[in-house]
Amino acid sequence: MYKRCKKIILNQKDSRLLEYLFMNKVALPNQINRDVFENLSMPNVYRRLQRLTDEQLVLHHYFTWERKPFRAFSLTPQGFKTFVGGDDANHIRKQLRSENVIHDVQLVDIQNRFKKLSMVLEYYPENYLRSNCDHARIVLKENLHNINSDALLKIRFSKDDHYVPLSLKFVHFL
Repeated sequence: MYKRCKKIILNQKDSRLLEYLFMNKVALPNQINRDVFENLSMPNVYRRLQRLTDEQLVLHHYFTWERKPFRAFSLTPQGFKTFVGGDDANHIRKQLRSENVIHDVQLVDIQNRFKKLSMVLEYYPENYLRSNCDHARIVLKENLHNINSDALLKIRFSKDDHYVPLSLKFVHFL
């Protein structure tokens, strides 16, 4: 059955969602609600995510974690072009899908916790650090050249700013 979708107008929160998905590669609906839509009702969040999925700006995929099913959302190539703004899309690294969904979903929660700390001034996720945008190159060049971390934190400690790499390693015990 053919389903006809009306074009939607992207609002500011939609743009933030596209940026958020680019930065983090993947997120669960409750993370999106907490970090982007600022605690809307979950039915409204799912409705908006479905509209963005229908417009092929985001996609959803299922995975299991500890025997529980989850639905995660990622940016599509069309969503990436919309977020970046067309021609600039060729100059920016675009890893749109997570290679390890569980790992990246955990990093989204870790990011949220770090951003609540007053000593954390900035949090740069891996996808941003690996992008080819000017600001990311400057941050990496001036601070950590060839380190392969999951994120980079800019923290203030004793009135000085420091950059601290973050790597998440977890072991699954049987």
